[in-house]
Amino acid sequence: MFQNPSSRQLLPHAEAHPAQALALLRTWEDLSLAQQWNQLEVHDLEECDCTVFRGTPKNKTTPASVFPMALNVHTSMEKLRAVFVALETRFPTLAPAVQTVYLAIVEKDSSVVYYVLKDGIVSPLEVPE
Repeated sequence: MFQNPSSRQLLPHAEAHPAQALALLRTWEDLSLAQQWNQLEVHDLEECDCTVFRGTPKNKTTPASVFPMALNVHTSMEKLRAVFVALETRFPTLAPAVQTVYLAIVEKDSSVVYYVLKDGIVSPLEVPE
C-alpha cells in the first residue's frame, strides 16, 4: 500500500494508528498530487491518538491542518475538540484568528471529501460558499 516513495514516510504513522491507515495514504496522495499543497508535513498528536497533516494549500500563504479519517470510523465532538487543543498547543497562531482544520473523510472507493471545521462560532461571512 505504501510503495510510492513519497508515501513511505507515512508507514510508521499508519502502523501507530491503523484505523487511520487508508485515510492517511489517500489524503496524502490527494493533498500532495491533486491539490498540490506545499510544505506538507506529517504530525503525530499523541494526546489525541491520531495523525494530522500540516501544509500550505496551493495559492495560499497560511498553513492549514488536515485530520484524515475513514468514513466508517466513529468520532465525537470531544475527539475533534482534542485535535483542536493539540494543534493549538503545537502550532500557536501568531494572530488571534480562529484556527481552521480540514476534516478529510475517505470512503471505501478512496474518494476524499473535505469539511472545514473552525474552533468557536463563525460568522456566516467567514464561511466560503
